[in-house]
Amino acid sequence: MDLRVIECDPTGQGYNQGLSSWLCYSFESRNYPGEFLRHSNYRRYRQPMDGTMDGTNLFRADATFCPQKGENGSGLSFRSFNYFFGGYEIRHYQYNVYIASDGGPNPWDTTAWWKEDVTWEVTQPWAP
Repeated sequence: MDLRVIECDPTGQGYNQGLSSWLCYSFESRNYPGEFLRHSNYRRYRQPMDGTMDGTNLFRADATFCPQKGENGSGLSFRSFNYFFGGYEIRHYQYNVYIASDGGPNPWDTTAWWKEDVTWEVTQPWAP
């Protein structure tokens, strides 16, 4: 999926309107404008922010991720806005994407390769 990062700003202008924090990021699909990656039951989904889903306050929080220094010492990790203090970060695990904690109760919380799986290298897009 081709994504673009939406940086929120305190004025809430343009695409930034409706997301939870100007200190964090949301990921909007370039292929499906207006649809964002959000987590639900720890899995990541692409869903539209149409004002009906979960009253949108939950949607906004589920679609907001705060950058942290990469857990493996390079790049960035993205911590869930509404599970921030639980340490849940975007993780790829067995060909799926979750929010995961290091050593938590779910299979995707396994400590094996956790630091590497939650660290992302941000690069230029392949195409505009």
